[in-house]
Amino acid sequence: MAIDKEFNDKAWREIPAFIVAGAKGDIPAMQKCLDEGMKVDAQDINGFTALMVAVREGKTEAVDFLLQKGADVAARNRSGWTPLDIAAAEGHAALVEKLIEAGADATSANDCNACFMSRHRQPWKFGLNLGVTTLMVAAEGGFTGIAQTLINHKADVKAADKWGRTALMRAAEKGHIDTLRLLIDKGADADAQDGAGWTALRIAAWNGHADIAGALLCVTDPKKAATGKEPGWAAIPDAASPAPGLDDVLVSAVGGAGNMDIIRILVEKGANVNARHQAGGESLLFMAALRGNAEVTRFLLEHGADTEVRNKHGVSACCAARSDEVKKLFEEAEKKKTPPAPPQAPAPQPPAA
Repeated sequence: MAIDKEFNDKAWREIPAFIVAGAKGDIPAMQKCLDEGMKVDAQDINGFTALMVAVREGKTEAVDFLLQKGADVAARNRSGWTPLDIAAAEGHAALVEKLIEAGADATSANDCNACFMSRHRQPWKFGLNLGVTTLMVAAEGGFTGIAQTLINHKADVKAADKWGRTALMRAAEKGHIDTLRLLIDKGADADAQDGAGWTALRIAAWNGHADIAGALLCVTDPKKAATGKEPGWAAIPDAASPAPGLDDVLVSAVGGAGNMDIIRILVEKGANVNARHQAGGESLLFMAALRGNAEVTRFLLEHGADTEVRNKHGVSACCAARSDEVKKLFEEAEKKKTPPAPPQAPAPQPPAA
């Protein structure tokens, strides 16, 4: 949204004072600026209005004042964020309801490619946030009550941003189980894939959120869990695998956080312990050994993982092991595979004299 250029240089320099007053909730100062000709929707250099910063700081009385003065609830800053988006990101549930009552659209999506900077001058996780909805923002923050309010006002639980990421995927990534359950209950698609072929289940497995993975396994179709778009952290297709869709998830679980609870339940459901990384050919055992994860390495060995598998460069899991504990596990596994030497016959005794 273009910055208002109707003011002269003096008025332009005075805009920050109005914005700062909004952030502080200083109603007399804002009224003074308005009396002197300031427009209620004047924007600073980043496109923030007084309403946006008042919402960000949770200044309810200032928000009420600005709404009474006709502040635009649909205004967007240079990153495409509305006051409603900001309220959802900060977890201000009462302000979300207030803005919707004032006419804010709970179904709108960000139409800007820029990167929104937080108050701490750090980029939001969304990065290029084209297509991000307010519901996605609430899901990312784990604000279940706000998500419910938005859904009550027709927010689309199946909507995806430019990158194919849904609200469910954001909740899965951050481990927000209550928000995830709400989204599933309201019809979110657990089998949807983002632009790179990742489902919410794979995202949860990568990040080590066992409760999230468990909830998604109850509603995910294993046949749809496999990626169809790119080989990163996917398994080499194996027709002999009893649950090929879960092999991708297992590769993500071992290659990511290495959460033992997730790995155990995936193997119990039929995921192949000999699944291999599609891009590099690394086995699960290789990945666990390379990361020095003794617990996962032990589990895979106990469940029949093949120690002889090599990646595309001819390196075996044993050679990838870095920690002494993991190396010892491979040594013990080799000893178990080596058959014991046959007992030697007793040496003949010399004949008695």
